[in-house]
Amino acid sequence: SDSFVYNFLRDRFFSSGFVQRRFWKSSVWCGLRSHIRPLIDESIWAVGRHSKVRFWTNNWLGSSLADLIDYNDTMEPNFDAVVADVSVDYDWSLPNSFISNFPQVADDIRNTVIGDADTLIWRHSVSGQVTCADSYKFLAGPFSKE
Repeated sequence: SDSFVYNFLRDRFFSSGFVQRRFWKSSVWCGLRSHIRPLIDESIWAVGRHSKVRFWTNNWLGSSLADLIDYNDTMEPNFDAVVADVSVDYDWSLPNSFISNFPQVADDIRNTVIGDADTLIWRHSVSGQVTCADSYKFLAGPFSKE
């Protein structure tokens, strides 16, 4: 029941919920681009089997792992790693070094349920889906009638 405009924008500028990383030659993209970050910041990923969610930089634990973990210069996280790199089917397969260095975060990860597919859940919607109407209300902010 999504609108034609919503479906067009989703299909043109997103891929399975991920913002396309290529340049768009479009007058629409210029206006849309500045509003993507606030919408993403208010979203969280429910990770799925064979997940393409970025392990370190996407929010799938309430914050990104890069923000949660105080890693030092000797540890060089692979920021291109995806959740599927540390999971097999519906189970976690975290490296022992990660578990020993970050036991609390490792417990949080192991308590995270892996679903069938990656799903981006928006916090300002009852359904978790980003609709044009909900995103407009969120981006426009509160306004008063006088």
